[in-house]
Amino acid sequence: MPYSLRNKTYIIAGVFGLITMALALFFVAPLWIGIKNNSDKIISIKSDAVALDVQSGQIEDFKKMYQSYRPNLEKMEKLFVDPQNPVDFIKFLEDAANISGVQEKISLLSAAQKDGLQTIVFQVSSSEDFLRTLSFLEELEYGHYLVGIENVAIRNSPKGSDASLVSSGKVDASFSIKVFAKQEN
Repeated sequence: MPYSLRNKTYIIAGVFGLITMALALFFVAPLWIGIKNNSDKIISIKSDAVALDVQSGQIEDFKKMYQSYRPNLEKMEKLFVDPQNPVDFIKFLEDAANISGVQEKISLLSAAQKDGLQTIVFQVSSSEDFLRTLSFLEELEYGHYLVGIENVAIRNSPKGSDASLVSSGKVDASFSIKVFAKQEN
């Protein structure tokens, strides 16, 4: 009889042990996982708060230094053409042509937006001396607008078919000018 009592005690202890482990698995483990997830969220929120504090400090520093940055920001703003009213850029092209002694024809080809940058393409044609044409291109290159010269086509002027005009250096030039435009808000 003592042997069977001892077996019953072991069986009861084993059953209580299994019940205790089941309770731990079904009640304590989810609590443990929830605590771990919540602590990860708190760490993430704290790191976001630190990042926001750093950004806030940078914004405050920028506000303090804005007046010293302002002239450069205004210069940067002038690099771009107003897409709704490119008259100032056309005047710039005409002034560059006058400085270099080139008679040009200017026409608007297209406006496009690619990779978040808006561009306007102008076609410029002239029939002038080669060196004057190069001077005009230099004026564009060193101008105060953000431009790219594309599709350059230069050939002898058909008017200069006799030997005297060919040696004069007169050429027909046609090229596209891509200018970057201000972003529309």
